[in-house]
Amino acid sequence: MNRKNLLRNFIAKSLAKTPEIWQMKLISERDLCNLARDRGLTFWCLDNDIKLLWQTGLLKADLIASETKLKMDKVVYLKKDEYKGYIYKDNRDYVEDEKGLAGIFKRLPEIPQNIQLLFHPFRYFVLYQIEEKLKLNFSRTQILTNPKGLNSLVDGHIKFFQEWTSSKNFREQFQEINDNTDLAVSCEPYTFQKVFGFHTIQIRHYDNPELSNQEYYEKVKEYSNDHKKILETIGLEQIKKAHSEFCIEAQSIDGNIDIHRTLRFSEKDFRLKKIKGKLGGAMYILAMAEMIRRAAENNFNIELPEEDEIGFYFGVRQSKEFRYGAQRLIDDKKARREFLRGFGLDYTIRLRWYVEGYTEFGALKSILGNHHYIELINLKGLIVAGGGKGLAFKDNLLNDLRNSIYSWVLLDTDNQDYVNVLRNSVKTEEMFGMFFLSKPDFEFDNFTTKELVEVIWQWAEEYNVEKGQKQKLIEATVTTESSSDFFKAVDSTILHQPQIKKGEVWGEKLMRYADKHPKREDTKKERHIIRAIRCALHSYPCNYQMARKDGKVDVNTGDIVYPKNK
Repeated sequence: MNRKNLLRNFIAKSLAKTPEIWQMKLISERDLCNLARDRGLTFWCLDNDIKLLWQTGLLKADLIASETKLKMDKVVYLKKDEYKGYIYKDNRDYVEDEKGLAGIFKRLPEIPQNIQLLFHPFRYFVLYQIEEKLKLNFSRTQILTNPKGLNSLVDGHIKFFQEWTSSKNFREQFQEINDNTDLAVSCEPYTFQKVFGFHTIQIRHYDNPELSNQEYYEKVKEYSNDHKKILETIGLEQIKKAHSEFCIEAQSIDGNIDIHRTLRFSEKDFRLKKIKGKLGGAMYILAMAEMIRRAAENNFNIELPEEDEIGFYFGVRQSKEFRYGAQRLIDDKKARREFLRGFGLDYTIRLRWYVEGYTEFGALKSILGNHHYIELINLKGLIVAGGGKGLAFKDNLLNDLRNSIYSWVLLDTDNQDYVNVLRNSVKTEEMFGMFFLSKPDFEFDNFTTKELVEVIWQWAEEYNVEKGQKQKLIEATVTTESSSDFFKAVDSTILHQPQIKKGEVWGEKLMRYADKHPKREDTKKERHIIRAIRCALHSYPCNYQMARKDGKVDVNTGDIVYPKNK
């Protein structure tokens, strides 16, 4: 369908009547040229390339401003601006020449010098297509192979160009290019905020008061309702086709689809303003495609494939759901976070480790304190809500689940309040990660009495305790079976050393010993705390969504198990 009058008139009238709802400011031909050059095109901005392309009709202006009245065919008057200048819309057709367009710039008539062409930045796409259609398609090494053959290649190219540009096919191709660009431009006022997460109310003129937010949204809503009627006239299939063509062109310019995804997660319109070269061009075209998709979804109440699901990549939707937990990365924060984790670009917490006691906290902090992906939580520091002990703990486990954070838990078995909350959360699948229960407590689950004595004595030596007290310490602790009994014996033998006590420093010294001696002295097996740390360091980089989909926490062992039937 030829949409040139339908959309172009709609865009021009809105730009003239309600410019404050448009988010991307119109730019001059010089600025459009600079935008294009910054994004990989080769137009020479010191010449009049853009204005001459506009004269041919291949490039359309969104508005034309002039200090004086214009008399140009199909340049239609709209209004006077705030400065008493004249504003026109561009309804011109393409320049036709039965011999073709080679040398057309020299045959164009003079135009008034005081006119200003104003373009929406999305007209970059038309310039990209012009450059693609006009480029010479032969090998750059031709001059090294057969220099004389270049003349015949160029002659052949000119002949083909003359035949093609005088054909109906040429005009139809550029009509479609401009129609699709018009479609993307027309979607901008009410889809920009959805795409980039913010909006700006443009000030029309210093004499005019700024719109309130309510007035702005009312005008956008009115525009959207009018635009819906036009989209219905164009038809969903034509819109889907345009969306698909933009997606394919973006991938043709730059095929780094994962880079495209990553940049589209950036804040506001960073990817349009800061990304240069061909990648920057791809970002512009993907923004055009997304605005068309958002408009279609809004007006036809449907869901269309995301931009990375169209073109040269097949089965992407199913792959995204499997790998990231959602079919849409752009709209799903958890899926987005999982995607970024795969590239090491997500710096949020990935694993939260809960302990109940300062000794355990100090032990883990000494090993994991510099891992910014792992957060340590001492449950003794949690504020327990009035509903009972452990309620805050349960809420934290649920929050971890919602935010795709692995939960690691280290508890003593004698703390039944927390143990019961933990097991219930596992049974109801409101916790995902691993848990480790120390019997009866952290010290005696991971160390022998002899090892504990060795660590405490090394600590005591820092305070010049008499060597004769070591034997007394050994004898006093030999029958102890819990950390509380152990420290009662320590207090009775190592006198006047109040700093030697349970707490973070004690946990740090135990962990330092365990790090040097990862296996217990008696069983020769890996200490439980060493295994827990090893599992945490292995798990936090892993894909959370895939692990949770396939795995389940065993309520008895605390391990993540993967049933064979999955």
